[in-house]
Amino acid sequence: AVVFVLIRRARSAHTFQHIWAWAWGSILASVILGNTVTTMSFPNASQWAQIVPMLLFGVTGHIMMSYAGRLAPAGLSSLMKSSDVLFAYIWEVLIFHQVS
Repeated sequence: AVVFVLIRRARSAHTFQHIWAWAWGSILASVILGNTVTTMSFPNASQWAQIVPMLLFGVTGHIMMSYAGRLAPAGLSSLMKSSDVLFAYIWEVLIFHQVS
């Protein structure tokens, strides 16, 4: 919900400015946390085949959410954002056959 409030407050900012800030924040956080929690290593070719599609889908999702967050009403936006937990649980049960 905080992200939607911030996106709506920065209405004049372009969508890609939000994505740029998100990307650099993620890179900085992952380098810091990755080096403190575990030893980082460079991925091999088969791991890159999994990483690249995940990056593309993630960036596409964030672009759509940032753009929609500026246009949609606040109540509807927060309802859709909170439903991602439900969809993640359905994905876990249907695809991975795990019930937690």
